[in-house]
Amino acid sequence: MKKEWGLLLAAAGLLLLLVPGLYFGCFSRQEQQGTMLSEAAEKEEIRYISQTAPEDCYLCGKNPSSPLSSRSGQMNVGIISLNTFEIVPIEINRYDTSGSLLEEPAGYVLITNSGTRENCFSTASTINYDRGYADVMVYLNRDYELNVEQAASFLCTDCLNDILEECWGDSSLGVGVINFHTNSIRLFNENITAFMDGDFYVSCDMKKPQETGEDFSWMDLLIFYCPERYR
Repeated sequence: MKKEWGLLLAAAGLLLLLVPGLYFGCFSRQEQQGTMLSEAAEKEEIRYISQTAPEDCYLCGKNPSSPLSSRSGQMNVGIISLNTFEIVPIEINRYDTSGSLLEEPAGYVLITNSGTRENCFSTASTINYDRGYADVMVYLNRDYELNVEQAASFLCTDCLNDILEECWGDSSLGVGVINFHTNSIRLFNENITAFMDGDFYVSCDMKKPQETGEDFSWMDLLIFYCPERYR
């Protein structure tokens, strides 16, 4: 009898140990589910609304004021301000006046400076046609910050959101790279040092006044044309 009572007491003690564990295990799973729902709510997409109609969009529409009309489809990139939609082409691949690709050696390197409207971004670039890369300095000026309202005056709702969905965090600038072949736009970000866009690889090095002692910020870029090999 004593042996049976001992076994019963041992079983009861084991049950007491297991029940709290089961209870707290369920509570932990509920906590985990609550955390996941909270994170999902935090990551809920923000949808921006633009008053620009799709047919008037500078990117996907047929707005006659868009600077893309003469370059769309070319295998090149440009530096673009989303605040003003001004573009500085970086023509690593050369095209003639009829829009045909020049598949022959250039025999020279192009060094050029380009500016946009007053107090917006400007560039200084060295383009090596025969090696397929460009070294570009982008002086940010007023375009350091992205103004979504101004961007919406050039872009329809879908294009605006497609671009902003590619932004990482809150550190995106008002300037980026536009791929003329795909018409995709990727904004520069203080915390991203390189990215691929189609057949182009872009290395980014952000320079701030506190690092350089200058009174302005700029982005130092290396842009390589590097299509897939062995297709």
